[in-house]
Amino acid sequence: MITQALWWIMLAAAGIILLTAAYLAFLNWNETLKSTTISVVLGGAVAFFIAVMAGLKGTTISYRFVSAVVLDAQGLPVWFGANNYPVPPAEIASHLSALRSIAADHPFPPSNPNSRDRQNHAAKLLQYHLLKALAAMGSEAGCDVTVAGDISVRLRSAIRCRLRAVAPEEVGNLDSNSFAGTARERRVLSDVPIRIPDHAHVMLCDDKGPSIVFWRNGYFRVSMTIQSLGDAVGVLPKGFEYLQARAFECHSIPLLVEINAHFEKYTGGSRYTSDVQTWVQAVSERMCEVAATQPGEKPASAWGG
Repeated sequence: MITQALWWIMLAAAGIILLTAAYLAFLNWNETLKSTTISVVLGGAVAFFIAVMAGLKGTTISYRFVSAVVLDAQGLPVWFGANNYPVPPAEIASHLSALRSIAADHPFPPSNPNSRDRQNHAAKLLQYHLLKALAAMGSEAGCDVTVAGDISVRLRSAIRCRLRAVAPEEVGNLDSNSFAGTARERRVLSDVPIRIPDHAHVMLCDDKGPSIVFWRNGYFRVSMTIQSLGDAVGVLPKGFEYLQARAFECHSIPLLVEINAHFEKYTGGSRYTSDVQTWVQAVSERMCEVAATQPGEKPASAWGG
C-alpha cells in the first residue's frame, strides 16, 4: 500500500511539472523554443526506449525428473492381480494403476516388438498419463470456475495463471514452426479436457521423444519431452524392488522427463508471462508428483537468461 501511494504521488508531481512546462511553452512559443521542445521530446523518447529495453530479458526455465515403466511379457504395465504379480507399494500404486488403465485404451501395437518399440510405447503411455494429470489440475477442488462464452479457470491462489479449455477444433492448429501431431494424437488430445493459459495453443508431437507442447507466439513456448533411457530385463528401477522375485519376466524402461520453457525477451516483463512462469512451475511439480517412482522426489530445475 505504501509503495502504491508513493507511485501515485510521483505521478501527480510529474503531471503538475509537465502541465506547468506546457503552459509556459504556450505563453512563450517561438522558433527557438520550438527547436528546443522537439529536441527534448526526441531525446526523452530515445532515453525511455533505452530504459525499457535494458529492463527486458528472455528467460529459460528447465525442469527434469526420472520416471519408469515396467512392462510384463504381454507388453502391459505390471499390475497386481495380473499374472499373480505382488501388490505394489502405496507410493506408486496410483502411478501404476493409471498406466495400466491407459494401456487398455492404447494397446501395444507391434505383434513382435523389439526394444525400440517397447521404449516408444512406454514413453507414449507416460505422455498420456501426464496429459491426464495435467487435465486434472484444471478441475481440482478449490478452483474458481467462471463460464463466460468459453470456460476459464483460475486455480488455487498459488497458481495465478488464467486457464481456458481447449476446443477440439483448436487441436492441431499449428504455426509453420511447429510439429504437426498425427490424427491419433490430435484425437487423444481432443478427448482430454485439458486447460492451458489464455491465448495459448497445445499439441502432441515427437521431439527426441513423445512431447506435449504449449506456446503463444511472441510470449512463450513450453515443451514437455519424454526420453527413454534404455530397456533392461532383470534390472529393476528404484521403487520397483517389490518385483525382485519376478524381475527376469519384466522389461524395465526408465524415462527422463524434461520440461523446457522459453519466455521471449520483448514480453518477458508482462504480468501474463509472470503468471505462465508460475503455472509452469506448478505443472512441473505436479507432473513429478504423479509420475516419479521415488516418494518425495522433486524436479531438478535451472533458470537462465
